[in-house]
Amino acid sequence: MQLIGWIEAGRPDGWDVSFEPEVRAQVQQWIDKAGTGPGHERMSSEMVAAGREEVAGTR
Repeated sequence: MQLIGWIEAGRPDGWDVSFEPEVRAQVQQWIDKAGTGPGHERMSSEMVAAGREEVAGTR
């Protein structure tokens, strides 16, 4: 969501950095949940198909 906000509002010149263990643990949880592979690999086949239709303009 933050990246989408940056694209819409313009990327910030900088942002706060935190070395707090709680913040780092939360970020790690988000990374673990998101994974490192392409997002479509975790989507249902119906969602993938709907996305293809949307991109093709047939939806």
